[in-house]
Amino acid sequence: LHQNALPANRRPWRRRRDAAATMEPRGATASPIVTHGAPPPGGGAAGPPPSKCVRGPRLLIRPRDHQPLHWHAGPRTRRDEVAVAGRKPSDGGYSLREAFLWCRPHTQRFRRQREIPPRRDRGYPCRGDDDVFIDLTELNRIVYNEATPDDIQEHVARIMADWTESDAPETDVGKALELLRSHPEELLAAVIDAAARDDNVRNALVDEFQSEAVAVPRAKSGKMQIIWNALFEVFGRDDPTNSKNVGRVITGLAELFRSAPGMLLQVFLERASLESRKAFYEYQRSVHCDYMRLLEGEIRRYVTKKQYNDLRKITAAIEVKLEGFPDAFGSTALLASAQAGANLREPPPMTNVSFDFDTDGKPDAIGLVVDLPDLIRWVLGFEEVRSAMSTQSGIIIKVNYDGVRLVKNSNITVLSIVLLVPGGGLSSRVVNIGGVYFGDDHWREGKCHLSMPLSQLEILQEEGLSDVPGLRYDDADADQGSNLRCTVLVVVDGAAESAIAGKAGPASTWPIPNMVVPSWGLATHVFSDVRLVRDHDAELEAAVWSGGRADNVQNRREFAIQHQGVIYENLLGKYQLEWSRVDTLHATFNTWKHLMQAVYKVMVVTNNCEAFSDALRAHRVYHRATAVDGVAVFSITNGKYYDRLFDPSVWEAAFADLADDMVHAALTYLCYLTGRVLQHVNDRGMMARDWLELNVNLHCLAAAHIIGVGPSSIKPSFFGLVKKGPLQLLDNLRVERSVGLESNTLSFSDTNNAGQFEAAHRETANSILAGTRGGGRPREAQQALGTEVAARQTTSGQSVGAQYGLCLAARATNAVSFQLKQILDGGVRRDAELQLGRTAQRYG
Repeated sequence: LHQNALPANRRPWRRRRDAAATMEPRGATASPIVTHGAPPPGGGAAGPPPSKCVRGPRLLIRPRDHQPLHWHAGPRTRRDEVAVAGRKPSDGGYSLREAFLWCRPHTQRFRRQREIPPRRDRGYPCRGDDDVFIDLTELNRIVYNEATPDDIQEHVARIMADWTESDAPETDVGKALELLRSHPEELLAAVIDAAARDDNVRNALVDEFQSEAVAVPRAKSGKMQIIWNALFEVFGRDDPTNSKNVGRVITGLAELFRSAPGMLLQVFLERASLESRKAFYEYQRSVHCDYMRLLEGEIRRYVTKKQYNDLRKITAAIEVKLEGFPDAFGSTALLASAQAGANLREPPPMTNVSFDFDTDGKPDAIGLVVDLPDLIRWVLGFEEVRSAMSTQSGIIIKVNYDGVRLVKNSNITVLSIVLLVPGGGLSSRVVNIGGVYFGDDHWREGKCHLSMPLSQLEILQEEGLSDVPGLRYDDADADQGSNLRCTVLVVVDGAAESAIAGKAGPASTWPIPNMVVPSWGLATHVFSDVRLVRDHDAELEAAVWSGGRADNVQNRREFAIQHQGVIYENLLGKYQLEWSRVDTLHATFNTWKHLMQAVYKVMVVTNNCEAFSDALRAHRVYHRATAVDGVAVFSITNGKYYDRLFDPSVWEAAFADLADDMVHAALTYLCYLTGRVLQHVNDRGMMARDWLELNVNLHCLAAAHIIGVGPSSIKPSFFGLVKKGPLQLLDNLRVERSVGLESNTLSFSDTNNAGQFEAAHRETANSILAGTRGGGRPREAQQALGTEVAARQTTSGQSVGAQYGLCLAARATNAVSFQLKQILDGGVRRDAELQLGRTAQRYG
């Protein structure tokens, strides 16, 4: 501080006079505390008018009682005031009244008439009617007056020694923590005391922190510091630098967590505790390293070098997947990742890009597809997969495409494949994603994005798969030079089946693809001999669309009505009837849904709604059931819990309160019969030899629904199951022979259930939503698409580049999951064995 800032007779640190005389504020060329001549006599009388507002600290704390002095925001200043006083509209200052009371704690007197008018006349801005704003220079005049106690002068001098105007905090009161970081408890006590004494301070704090709890700072770092101070106050002795006190705090925390069992484990497993877990695992490895080296030496003695390397790779893959897994080979986490990467083969890239354009010809949605032959070769490269197919002379490629709700404004449709083995038709662990695009599973989007992979499937069906040594076309082929035979099965839900075949949907006049049955005649035709037919002339005309007609929705609908549902080009080509399979999963769901809606109407009429709903909830059948103005409203969502409806006790409890014995008997029989037949459909033992039994059972169930509920109970999904299901089950004999399997080894669920794809697509979507958001691969998208295309915004809300990143993430997530399951979980054969047990437990 400059000597002129303090009268000579009020310098309590006279021993350091020489140093003080030459002290300059840090980083400044001149002291901001400048006086205009000699200080006037008296109790800090007003000095000359300020030419510049010298800013001071936002908060000063009085040392004896922690009373605060605030720098207040300034008033709005008129242009004439700016011209006269040279002050900026943003300047603020200390309150003159507060400054006098802060500097005179022993008198607490402020002479308004003596102090305010002179400063107001000299250009200091008004702060209300009885106060003015003063800057740091004027505050120093008051501080270093004879009436100010020595301890306050020394305290201000220490603060000002390192103060420059550029140090002025510009955010909030929390910046005072930086000025008093060595004494946070004093700041806290001052804030609490100020709020208790002054309503203005209290209201300001409430406005600042939006809470009555003004004692807690808003910044997280400030809250953390208060918590640590409290811990040392409770468990230690207020000295965090003392090692004994640190030990006392650790012991106290251990006793605290002991009183809440399990809490410490939850804290340890929390995502924010990642660094703590890493430190713990490193410590654990350092303790166990000698024993692990001993174990590694013993392993080397008993296995070959190749076996040792395979074990090391598998262990590395487990380390990458499971955090904290014990390292049996002494490798670091980075080395484990490298080993796992070496063991996890790089999947084929998704280099085939397709676009869906808007009406202006600009890209509005993107799709990525991998070459399916390369994908199948990659899957067959795993020894776990090859060993499961070593007895086959060909492979069965089970295909599905379905929409997944991955983003808010658009679906993502995923094309996936499974190399089918007996017993593996329900496992999501063997699903591999071959294509992803933004859009629904409708014909137009499918035509845009899936034409190439569907063409590749046709070529594989005709020519087989080349370059697959070890798996051959025919046992007589000694040099294994022939292509591997491929048989394709397409299993999708009813809407997707109609779309991919170019037929009208289930709500149209002709709801069943390739069956000439109108929507109003399903119940009358369910017992007729309805054959699968294709109108090739109509399909050709729909694909070419000649004749001068406008290609619009209205004309297409009229064409479909006239040509038994043919509305667009058939995307599956000549193999459509051979490939298409009815999906037993959605057929089961839809059959139960429509039956339950009809049953609920009976419950409404008989006033048994609550008992019916309670019985379903007791058996954990998730549904929504209401009755509004006598209208029955019942909905049930898709899910694995449908197998609980096969239990007869559900219906005994649901209809227990029915007074009419005939109604009770009819509904119980109808629901029990539905459960038994659909259980039979999903039974793992349902082989090709059982096709006639399945045919009889399904027709009997259809008759029961018509008699018990009415003709309206026969919906397109159930009709397709009744008329197509048994014949497709019989066709499994052809599929088995085509790949060299024994007869009656593939079940109905293996070839006709899309549940494994639904589960895999949902798992992939959840993984992406929990991880990458908004794409996350901008550089890759720009390199692949160009900056302009990648940055274009689509109608679904994302950029094309973001969609590109999400498609890549879906494929990458699925590929890593598939690889780890092969390495860690025993591969395809082991998974099929486990799936057999789960299916038997669920369906019998």
